[in-house]
Amino acid sequence: MAHPKRTTLGVEIGHGEVRIVKAAQISSDRWRLLACVSIPFDPGLSRDDSRFHEFLRSSVSAVAGSFGKCDLWTLVSPANLDARYMMIPKVPKAQIPNAVYWTVKRETNFNESENILDFEVQGDVSDKGIAKIGIMVYLIPGKDLDEIRNLFSRSGLTVRGITVVPFAIQNLFRSGCTPRHEKPVGVLYIGDEYSRIDVFSKGNLVLTRSIRAGIGSMIEAFAEETDEQKWQVAGEACEKFLTASENEALDRSAKAEALLTRIFSEPCGPDESIGPTDLPEEAVMEMIKPALGRLARQVERTFEHSSTALQNEKVERIYVCCAAGHWARPFRFIAEQLSAEREIIDPLGQGAFVSDEVIAPATLAGRVPFIGAVGLALSDNAWTPNLIFTYRDKEKLGKITRINRGIFCAFLAAVLVLTGVFFQQERLAARKAVQASQLQKELDSFSPQPDQTTIAALAAKWIAQQRELAESTDRFLGVAVIGELISLTPPNVRLLGVRAVLGGKPDEGDKKNASAGAGSEPAEMKKEAKKGLVVEGIVTGRRDAQEASLAGYLVKLSASRIFVHPVVSSNTIESYPDEGEILRFSLQIGLP
Repeated sequence: MAHPKRTTLGVEIGHGEVRIVKAAQISSDRWRLLACVSIPFDPGLSRDDSRFHEFLRSSVSAVAGSFGKCDLWTLVSPANLDARYMMIPKVPKAQIPNAVYWTVKRETNFNESENILDFEVQGDVSDKGIAKIGIMVYLIPGKDLDEIRNLFSRSGLTVRGITVVPFAIQNLFRSGCTPRHEKPVGVLYIGDEYSRIDVFSKGNLVLTRSIRAGIGSMIEAFAEETDEQKWQVAGEACEKFLTASENEALDRSAKAEALLTRIFSEPCGPDESIGPTDLPEEAVMEMIKPALGRLARQVERTFEHSSTALQNEKVERIYVCCAAGHWARPFRFIAEQLSAEREIIDPLGQGAFVSDEVIAPATLAGRVPFIGAVGLALSDNAWTPNLIFTYRDKEKLGKITRINRGIFCAFLAAVLVLTGVFFQQERLAARKAVQASQLQKELDSFSPQPDQTTIAALAAKWIAQQRELAESTDRFLGVAVIGELISLTPPNVRLLGVRAVLGGKPDEGDKKNASAGAGSEPAEMKKEAKKGLVVEGIVTGRRDAQEASLAGYLVKLSASRIFVHPVVSSNTIESYPDEGEILRFSLQIGLP
C-alpha cells in the first residue's frame, strides 16, 4: 500500500448532524477514504452551548484518531460570500495583488476593516483581443470567519482551513474525483431555504449565485395547492411515506415538509438516475412543479449571464444535488427546462477513492449529503482558496521561504568552500608529512647523529670558508676587472685611464674575533667604501658613428656579470692631430 502523503479531515456542520470525511492523498490523483460518518445532534442545541462544544470535540477526535497528523478543514456559510470573476490588465506577477486590490476597491464597496479579500489567478484570457489575466475574487465578512474559528477553538480543535461550498466542489473537479469537462458545467445545489448555482470552466469556479428558493419553496407550493383532486392523490403518497400518527397529527404544511423530506431521502428504485414513476409521487411532482419552474428560470438566467458577461460557452451540462437527499424526478425536470444534460455529483460512488473496506453509504441518497465534506477532505492550500490563509499570508510565507532559501544556499556555498579548503589543507598536510618523513630518513642516515656542538663546528667552518672565499675574491677582483674591461672594449675605443676603488682591508678587531675559536659568531664588518671604476677614453672613427659606438660599448658593459650599472659621466668632442675629431668620454661603473 502506498504511503499517504498527507491526511485531511473535512468537517461540515449541518442541520442536526455533523458530517465528517477523512481522506489521505497517496499520489497526485489518488486518495484513500479513511472515514465517512454522519453524527446526529439535537437541532435545538445552540452552538454557544458548552455541550455542543464537547459534542463537536469528541466527534471530530473520534474520527481523526491521531489528530495532530490531520489538517482540519471546515465550511463557512456562503450566504454573505461575494465571489466574482474579474479581468485585470496584463501585469508582472509581483504587481497582481496590487492590481486586484484597486480593481476591487473601484468595483465594490470593499471595507478592509470588515471584509476579508482573497483571490485566485485563473490564467491568461482575451478580452476583445486584449490580453488580460482572469481572476476569481471573493469577499466575505470577517465576523463570519471569526464565528466558525471561535466555535472550533472553544471545542479544543485547531482549524487549518476554512472555505465555502463552491470551492469544496471545485476541489472535486481539480482533484479528478469528478470528471472535468472542456466546456462549462453548472452545479445546482438545492438547500432547505435557498439554492445555489455554480458555474465551472475547466475545473475553475467562474460564477456563483444564491437563489432564495429551495425545499421550503416546494413545501409552500405543495401546501398551498387548492386542487382537491391532487390532494386526494397526494394523500396516497402521505399514507405510503408517513406513519398513521403523522398523517393524523400534522397539518398541511408540516405534512408537506415531512412528505418531501421522506421522498427526497428515500432510494428511488434500482435506477436512481431515472427517478420514481409511482402515481402518488407523480402527483406530488405535479404539485411542486411551479416552484421548480421558478427555480429553473433563475438558473437559466444565471447561465445566460455566464455566457454573455463572462464570455463563456453555453452551459450544456448540469450537476445536481440536494440537502435533503436525491430525488431524480425534480432534477430531471430542471435539466429538461434548461435543455442540458443532467449528471449527479457522486465522488464516493464513482471509484475515485480507494478503500480497504466499504465505509461509504451504499445508496446514492446516503452519499449525496457528503459532497461538501468530501470536497473539504480534498482541500490543500495549493489549490483550495483558504479564507484564513489569504494572498497576504501567502506573500509573507513566500518572503520567508525565499529568505530561508537564500540563507540555505549561502550556508551550502560556505560549506562547499570550507570543504574545499579542508581537503586542500589535507593534501598540503599529507605532502608536508611526506617531506618531513623524507628529511627524517636523511637525518637518520647520518652517523654519528649530529648534535649542537657538531653543528656549531660545521657552522664555524662554513663561515671561515666564506671568509677565505671573500678574501680570494678581493685579491683577484682587480685582475678580473681589468681583464673583463679589456675583453669588452672594441677596437675603435681607446682607454686613457682607469681608476678603481676595490674596498679596504679587514679591521684588526675582526681578525681577533675570527681567531677566537669555533662556535663564536663573526664580527660585523666595517662599512667599506663603495666599489667602482672610473674609466676615461676616446672613441675614434667617423664622426656620425662615434656616439653609437659609445652606446654599444655601454650595452656590452651592462651585460657583463662583473660590472654594475655603467653610466656616462661626461663626453666631449675633441680634435687630435693624428685622429682628427674624436669623442672623449668618462664612465662610472659599479662593482659587486
